[in-house]
Amino acid sequence: MKIRILYNPDKTVSIIYPIPASRRPKETKKKWLTRVFAKANPQGLPFEDTDTSELPETREKRSLWRGEKGKALWIEKSSSAQ
Repeated sequence: MKIRILYNPDKTVSIIYPIPASRRPKETKKKWLTRVFAKANPQGLPFEDTDTSELPETREKRSLWRGEKGKALWIEKSSSAQ
């Protein structure tokens, strides 16, 4: 599934999962994804589109996921972010 990763200035990330039910009748997949992703990023943060398989295997430490555009996501080792 195609998702969008938004990179926040503090290196935290927001993961946008398009909900298939939000697709309008007769709307192409491309137009639907463009609309959903634009609405999810009104502040114009840097982003990358990827597949869910590129995310860490577990969501257990989701609050510690970090990233920067052009680099792989990582899990912060420090617990100070919680």
